[in-house]
Amino acid sequence: MDKRILQMSSVERNDWQTHLCDGAMAQRLATDKLCRVSQNLRDNTKLQTRWEQHETEIQLHGRMVLQERWRETLHSCLVLVESESEAFRQSKNVVQAALDAKDVPANVLSNCKRLRDQRHGPELVRDEVEIQLEIEVKIIEESRKSLKDHLLNISRQLCVLEELQKKIRRDLHDKSEALQIDEKCLALTNNSPCISFKPNPARISDK
Repeated sequence: MDKRILQMSSVERNDWQTHLCDGAMAQRLATDKLCRVSQNLRDNTKLQTRWEQHETEIQLHGRMVLQERWRETLHSCLVLVESESEAFRQSKNVVQAALDAKDVPANVLSNCKRLRDQRHGPELVRDEVEIQLEIEVKIIEESRKSLKDHLLNISRQLCVLEELQKKIRRDLHDKSEALQIDEKCLALTNNSPCISFKPNPARISDK
């Protein structure tokens, strides 16, 4: 036993024990208060976390519904654009065939005109046949020019549609990836593996 305690009088010992009891009681009360505050904090944090998780799940579900609607819309647009592109390709083939069909008459008229230009003497006259040949040549040339212009416009429109198809497919791919990410996020729970606190989740790791 401590010699200092043995040297105390009974009154001093009683006062000292009372002081120790009061200190222990105050410490116990402070500890109980701290436990209650910690418990309340844990409960409030747990409730707030559950509520925020519930709101996040609702937002993710709404986002997934919106993404799915966009995917359906983009898929419908892609089908329409592909159908339109196919129609333009068929039209291009028809115009190209019509343009190729003008080659034979154009060659015939060109040969006829060339043979008539080779005439000499009294045969070198400008008659009704030559005038008709020139008219037919002009008609065929105008027709070929119109077909070429139409073919050029179709080719340009096809390029626009093909570029549009690429953009729609790229956007559709992005929507599909975003939907998969949302599905994975929605499937996560507090007991899911490989989950940790990220102070800066937007930062890309160097590894």
